[in-house]
Amino acid sequence: MEALDARDDERVAAARTLDRAQKATKAALADKTAADEALAKAKEEAGEGGEDCVPEAKLTTVVTGLPSTVVAGTKVDFNLRVTNGTDKTMDEVLPFAYVHATDKSGLKDIDDLVHLQWSPACPRRGRPSTTSTTWTPSAR
Repeated sequence: MEALDARDDERVAAARTLDRAQKATKAALADKTAADEALAKAKEEAGEGGEDCVPEAKLTTVVTGLPSTVVAGTKVDFNLRVTNGTDKTMDEVLPFAYVHATDKSGLKDIDDLVHLQWSPACPRRGRPSTTSTTWTPSAR
């Protein structure tokens, strides 16, 4: 008799667990549907706002002066040069830069300890500022 009661208790517990899982699945599906609808609306609104942001393959970047290691508590200046290799003048270029850092083992992510700070730099004399712009980010 005791074994039957234990079996029945386990069946009830399993049924409750199944019910919770089914409710969680239903809620997750509702959340996903809402997220999909919000994404579709955002994409539609973004399309209404004029020109799209389009990647340009003929914009090239070169990073110089960036060491392989940065000592804690120090600052390193390096250059990120974006060159316009197209035959057109661009009104605006929005580069994206990201710094990724790990500990000495290479396994632990320490990105939150490294900050990228942008500093505008003047173009070199004799070089037109419409074809290339230099930013000097500082990793600290």
